[in-house]
Amino acid sequence: MTGDHIAEHFGRPMQARSGHGAHEQSLSLNVLYTNPEATAVALQTAESLARDLQATIHVRAMVSVPCRLSIDNPPVSTPFLVRLLREIVERFGSAARQYVLHIYVCRSRIDTLLRVLRPSSLIVIGGRQRLWPTAETRLSKAAAAAGHSVAFVDTKAFQLEIR
Repeated sequence: MTGDHIAEHFGRPMQARSGHGAHEQSLSLNVLYTNPEATAVALQTAESLARDLQATIHVRAMVSVPCRLSIDNPPVSTPFLVRLLREIVERFGSAARQYVLHIYVCRSRIDTLLRVLRPSSLIVIGGRQRLWPTAETRLSKAAAAAGHSVAFVDTKAFQLEIR
């Protein structure tokens, strides 16, 4: 990872259990940002998976900057992406859950994802299932090949209204 990493915590604060930090003890689910609709579907799926668990949901967005451009000038403004992710989480997430937004400015989305995840992480990614490889399917296959548990959610099966 060569660029910036922005992390923002919000939602219900986690209480530490038995003298240990909450992040060490709590279950984490990772939702990968792909586009607003797919991310909303992935977030709802993660919420369903974590319904009766004290899990923190990490929403991770990797902003890839082509090598011909300066890493300091990503194609998407990070403040805009923070606002967009907050709106998605506030609209489709649960008020009773802790969320952490992560934005990575990088050269390679796959390399960055594999570097920042804990071993054997749980990942939920939304996208369209196509006959040809897409950015979403490439991310999910790379994560699964690295030993992570990946739930790929086909957005065609869901009818969400995002505005």
